[in-house]
Amino acid sequence: MRPIHRTVAEYLAASYLARQLKGSLGLGRVLALITGSDGGTLSDLRGLYAWLACLCPQVAETLIPRDPLAVVLYGDPAALSTSIKTLILKSLADLSLANPWFRSEDWSSRPFGALSTPEMQPAFRRMLSDPSQHPVFLTCVLDAIANGPTLPQLGDLLLSIASDAARPEFVREHAISAFYNACPERATDLKGLLDSIHRGEVPDPTCILRGDLLDLLYPNVVPPEGIATYLVDEPESHVTSYTMFVSRELVDRSSLDALPALLDALSTRANRPHQARKLIWTDSVARLILKLLTHRGEDVEPAVVYDWLGKTVDHHGEPIPDREDSGPIREWLDGHPSLIQQLFSYWVATTPFTSPAREEHHFWRRLYGAKPPDGFPRWLCDLALAESRPHVAHFLFRLSVQFSTIHNRGDGLTLDELFALAERNPAFRSDLDAELAWEIPDWRIEEALAREKRARNAEERRRRNVDTLQSNIAGIQTGSAVGLLRFLAQLYFGLSINVDRDLEPEDRLAAETSVGVAAIAREGFLSVLQLSSIPTPRQIAETHYQAKEHSSRLALLAGVDLLARERVLWHSSMSVTPAPSQIG
Repeated sequence: MRPIHRTVAEYLAASYLARQLKGSLGLGRVLALITGSDGGTLSDLRGLYAWLACLCPQVAETLIPRDPLAVVLYGDPAALSTSIKTLILKSLADLSLANPWFRSEDWSSRPFGALSTPEMQPAFRRMLSDPSQHPVFLTCVLDAIANGPTLPQLGDLLLSIASDAARPEFVREHAISAFYNACPERATDLKGLLDSIHRGEVPDPTCILRGDLLDLLYPNVVPPEGIATYLVDEPESHVTSYTMFVSRELVDRSSLDALPALLDALSTRANRPHQARKLIWTDSVARLILKLLTHRGEDVEPAVVYDWLGKTVDHHGEPIPDREDSGPIREWLDGHPSLIQQLFSYWVATTPFTSPAREEHHFWRRLYGAKPPDGFPRWLCDLALAESRPHVAHFLFRLSVQFSTIHNRGDGLTLDELFALAERNPAFRSDLDAELAWEIPDWRIEEALAREKRARNAEERRRRNVDTLQSNIAGIQTGSAVGLLRFLAQLYFGLSINVDRDLEPEDRLAAETSVGVAAIAREGFLSVLQLSSIPTPRQIAETHYQAKEHSSRLALLAGVDLLARERVLWHSSMSVTPAPSQIG
């Protein structure tokens, strides 16, 4: 048989050892078995050690001080006497002085609840009131209270700790949780603490305590209609209990009836210049509008949905939520094509059309880039025919033509249908002509002519280069035509004007001359490396120091670059080994 869980195995082993300790087996032999050479507990046996301490109260005073944290985390001290529980806390106090980081690997708070009983209240009060106690140890006491039975007599002390700016912030956090559990009937006192923090009477520079209190009190003590009062910009950008509450918990806990008013409060804070916008607001706005649409979007009038969506865009008309959060909102809208048409109809009826193209762009951004539904171009055409305002009708018709032609939609009107419609409605003929044929602006024509001229000049330049280079192919090939090789190296490295620097070096050579000339230039670059007159690096450097350029420098670099590109070692490519003086 195998135990179903490691804890079961540890308990059974400890139970066996406890029975043996009641017999002839001595504690020293057991400790030699389950502790290290220094007397400390072994990490793999801490669970066994913890259960043994809980099952053998007669030896608790010996076992507990060695590893009190293990007794709490891995054992079950609930059944121990008040004196032994007090010993556990005293041992934890000693441990905090020796190792203040003893909780760093496991901040579990629930196991400490086993130490809390009404009989422990005097010990808790004494320890919490002792200014010499280490703050980390105090979190152990506070976690015991936060996870145990109600202890209303400690309420005033816990509230004073939470309000004490001289205490470390993490201790004040634990005190709030402890008070909430110890005094469930006094939640309004925590509301008073929240009000004091909001008024600045109790310091909370990081808003962490504000976040803890809102997390505990919303929506039962702090109602949805009052939550906006306590929403402030968090002073720092890292994740805290406040940022998590605002960006996640606030919307999830709010009732559907409370969401529209909450949207007003959040959108006011989120609708600010991008650099001043806080991530918590954009996250919460995204979650809120998606929740509203999902649960109420099909039940309210399109005008209401339009208003909701308008509160989630900034002063530029762009959605406040980021791209990732906008996706689910857009998908929901795409799944409701009839609503999109209703929203568009509402937009047409309420828009002044002072700048139609810009206003139409803002409409689709308001809908998070949702897709116009199937049949939209034909529906637009019907809308244009029914529109009584001429300038709006012309715009809607041109929009229908654009969706049918430029957008290349399969559900658009054909050209025959468009011309037939224009014949029946002559007022739209000029709109149709304007959408199907555009006058080419002068700058476009000038740009095209300039592009053709550059192409002709490049071809003429290439022919001249080939003609010049063909006259001395042999000199290039052997590396003796130094001037021509320098020119070719300039092309190779893209150092000449009007060459394409995005091409690879050999491709650039071929583009500026010809494939044949480029191949010969390649041979020439490699031949330069084998000349007996090859300059040393010192000679090249001295020439450069005189503000001059050695005639062979670029050709040499081109040859070395070719070798490097082929990943061939220098000495294996040389038919003649250069003299020591030639290599520096």
